[in-house]
Amino acid sequence: MDSCTSGRRRIGQRRRLSAGDGFTLIELLVVIAIIAVLMSILIPSIERAKIQAKKILCASTLRQHVYALSLYSIDHAGKIPLRQMSGWVWDLDFETVDMILESGATRATFYCPCNRQQKLHNDKYWDYHGGYRVTGYFWMIDFADGQHQQILGTGNKKWIRTLASKDAERCELVTDVVLSDESYRPPEYPYGNFAKNSGGMFSRYGLYDETSHMRSEAECEGGNIGFADCHVTWRPFKDMERRLSMYPTHWW
Repeated sequence: MDSCTSGRRRIGQRRRLSAGDGFTLIELLVVIAIIAVLMSILIPSIERAKIQAKKILCASTLRQHVYALSLYSIDHAGKIPLRQMSGWVWDLDFETVDMILESGATRATFYCPCNRQQKLHNDKYWDYHGGYRVTGYFWMIDFADGQHQQILGTGNKKWIRTLASKDAERCELVTDVVLSDESYRPPEYPYGNFAKNSGGMFSRYGLYDETSHMRSEAECEGGNIGFADCHVTWRPFKDMERRLSMYPTHWW
């Protein structure tokens, strides 16, 4: 056998081996399709896990405030620090914030990790003008002069002055922020807009205030609720009620 014939045979064998060991176009497409299906299953699961982790972190953050207020009350005959000035339910004057800080809270714990707007513009919320700070939670703390809006809805809710209560396990103390602009209510926004609430932050900085746990501008998941007996629980939005009729609507 001459060298030319032998060389052609070796080339042919390599081609056959190459064709046999590789993937056809159809096989590649099948593999890509399988990967796409797996990703479509995994990505939503991963996203749900991230959301659940943030809810748990938020609950832990909120619980620190319940503990701080409880520690303060132990040293002050059951009383808690009262607000010195009016505003939205998440506004706290410097004096009240300082008292809570001295009882074990930190600046970071005043903001829910799920509130995107407050994470992006934290300094503006913390150093808001007028002698008070805009925080990331609603506070059921009464005013020193006793003047406050009536809480709407069921359950005979009241503003709190003392933790020495027989109903501490049902007495809401700190809650997640749920705000909605109900002046904007097209059919796809049955409860108003949860992401675009124009208050003091908008007039001063052009920033809309938003709900912490949202699925979209039109849909809220719910929020964590901290009680006077120091336990914290998640409340879905379907179980929340309109609690303040002031603009924007406050829910918990």
